[in-house]
Amino acid sequence: MLERYFLKPQTVDRIRGNWLGSAIERYVEWLDQEGYAVRNVYRRVPMLCHFGQFTQ
Repeated sequence: MLERYFLKPQTVDRIRGNWLGSAIERYVEWLDQEGYAVRNVYRRVPMLCHFGQFTQ
C-alpha cells in the first residue's frame, strides 16, 4: 500500500525500517479504505516516522 503513495523505494524502505513501520502501513491502508485524501497520507506519515525516531 505504501508504494501507492510513495514512489521512491528509499522512502518506502525508510518507513518500513522504522519500529512503527508495520503500524504505519496498517494506518495507511485504513486511511485509504476510509477514503481519506492523499494529502492526509502525505502529512501524517512523516509525522509518525519522526515520532518513531524520537521515541527510539
